[in-house]
Amino acid sequence: MEHKVSSLIEQKMQTEELLRQSQEIAHVGSWTYENETNLLIWSDEVYRIFGVQPREFGGTMEAFFGLVVPEDRVTVHDAFFHSLDEGEPGYEIEHRIMKMDTAEVRYVHEKCLHVRNSSGEVIRSNGMVQDITERRLAEEALRASEEKYRLIAENASDVIYVMNRTQNRYTYFSPNIQQLRGLTVEEALNEPLEAALSLESLIVVKENIAKDMKEFIDDPASVKTHISEIRQPCKNGDWIWVEVSTKYRYGITGDIEVVGIIRNIDARKKAEKELLIAKNKSDAAVVAKSQFLANMSHEIRTPMNGMLGMLQLLEMSTLDEEQKELVGICRNSAETLLYIINDILDYSKIEAGKLSLDKRPFSLRDLIHGVIVLFDLVASRKALFLESHIEQDVPDQLIGDPFRLRQILSNLIGNAVKFTKKGRIDLSVRNLQIRNRQEVTLEFMVGDTGIGISEEGMEALFHRFSQVDGTDTRRYGGTGLGLAISQSLVELMTGRIWVESKMGKGSTFFFTCVLDMADMEQAAIRPTGPEQGEIEKQSVENLLLVEDDDTSRLLIIKLAMKKGWKITLAENGDDAIDIFRSTRFDAVLMDIQMPVMNGYEVTRVMRRLEEKSKRHTPIIAVTANAMKTDQEKCLDAGMDDYISKPVNADEFFAVVRKWCSFGKNQ
Repeated sequence: MEHKVSSLIEQKMQTEELLRQSQEIAHVGSWTYENETNLLIWSDEVYRIFGVQPREFGGTMEAFFGLVVPEDRVTVHDAFFHSLDEGEPGYEIEHRIMKMDTAEVRYVHEKCLHVRNSSGEVIRSNGMVQDITERRLAEEALRASEEKYRLIAENASDVIYVMNRTQNRYTYFSPNIQQLRGLTVEEALNEPLEAALSLESLIVVKENIAKDMKEFIDDPASVKTHISEIRQPCKNGDWIWVEVSTKYRYGITGDIEVVGIIRNIDARKKAEKELLIAKNKSDAAVVAKSQFLANMSHEIRTPMNGMLGMLQLLEMSTLDEEQKELVGICRNSAETLLYIINDILDYSKIEAGKLSLDKRPFSLRDLIHGVIVLFDLVASRKALFLESHIEQDVPDQLIGDPFRLRQILSNLIGNAVKFTKKGRIDLSVRNLQIRNRQEVTLEFMVGDTGIGISEEGMEALFHRFSQVDGTDTRRYGGTGLGLAISQSLVELMTGRIWVESKMGKGSTFFFTCVLDMADMEQAAIRPTGPEQGEIEKQSVENLLLVEDDDTSRLLIIKLAMKKGWKITLAENGDDAIDIFRSTRFDAVLMDIQMPVMNGYEVTRVMRRLEEKSKRHTPIIAVTANAMKTDQEKCLDAGMDDYISKPVNADEFFAVVRKWCSFGKNQ
């Protein structure tokens, strides 16, 4: 019997210990209140929750009320006694207490059940207390966060929405949907997707939804924010452009949700449309202006071809000293006019963004020598000393655009000669950097002892149409485009251009450019055709000239007569094709702009005729179309070379000799 009692006592102790540990783990304490004696008994966990030692606690209901935060004391008091007086089974309440050992306010959840006798009188009350501080703080933080985001959503200019994609229905719209589209929140929530989008936008959105849903299901972390521009209808019948940003997530219920932000971009889209219209008009104006300048250039070059050509023929004839001087003056004036035309043409190409660079092997020292020779006679007439110096470490064989490099140097040296009365002009080249034996950065310097440039003049020096002396009494001519064009060319060569000058002391222009270095194989490349020795050994006998302009025909005939060449004439494309069918020529000189058929069309027909005979007759364009794209069109049409008008006699003789000899070797 004693063993059984001992065993029961031990089981009771184990049960009480288990209950104590459970209360400690759950932060739940229990209490009992004896109504008759006003005795309140707490478990150990209740003491820990309140931060009170048993000896410090009075063990009465009044002592308990004293630990409740004053603001909650009346509520707790009323809940307890109201349940007693009204015969309720108990009460349940959450309130705050002051933890005595730390003076910290804590939240507790309290629940009480009354034990009544047969008469209905409460003899005992049993209750539990749980510390819920962490939960309440989290709930309050969540409420504060939700309130903050609610305020943001309701006051933001963008519309925020949430859609349950699994159920395919909207679950939230911020109120400013009414400002955006004139819809109430309820109307927006019940609006089907098909009614909220334009047809083209609906197609795009459905494709994006299918794609994003698949990616999200496969790998939720991989789906990033998706941004779309779509058109949506408003309640008043208008259509607006909006930008929609969407992000997929799993909701609380496990359904896939889409959180979206809708931004009104209608004003931006309208501005973009207006800008595009303005840009198209501007581009059309630039194209029209460039086309006009190109046409004007062609129309001017054709008579210039006659003027310069005949002057060259005169220089080849027997003249006395006075006649030579007069012809020289005329030719110099005509060439000056040609330089102005070239400047205007280059300017039009720069404005249209069509100016580009060629890449071909060339000798830098040969190019420099050619530029010096070009200006040597003019400089010597003014008693100016013109000299060039290339440092030894500057490579000679390079790859770039020799024509444009020569144009820059010619402009700078030409200006130096123009603005220098006495003294000297120096051209020097030095090596700034070689990178990986593939590229070289060179610095060119053109210095003179001329009139110099003021500080005000240097500020506008590289502006288009600007000149240092813009007065009505200016002594020096020009378009004011040369330096601006040179700057554009230098920038295309990945360089820069600048000037140092003092009034009355002279000016020094500097520019840098990046060029490719040629290897030995590239350095050996020459233009397609025979070598010079082969040219001299061959005789030119028979040429077909396709040209509708009387003056140009006469010039070519006269030049050909100087070399004893035979010329057959064709005034239009049809005649040229008929003659070409029956006669073999050493070369064809082809104008471009002609009646009946233009030069491109004639060339294509001739090339088709040659397919049967397996022969190739060189076709050389002789045209006033001086754009680089015109040269490319000539080559694309099947021509072999290109001579621009006004025709330079030496260039004409060299090109014709080269291709006629080449043709005879085929």
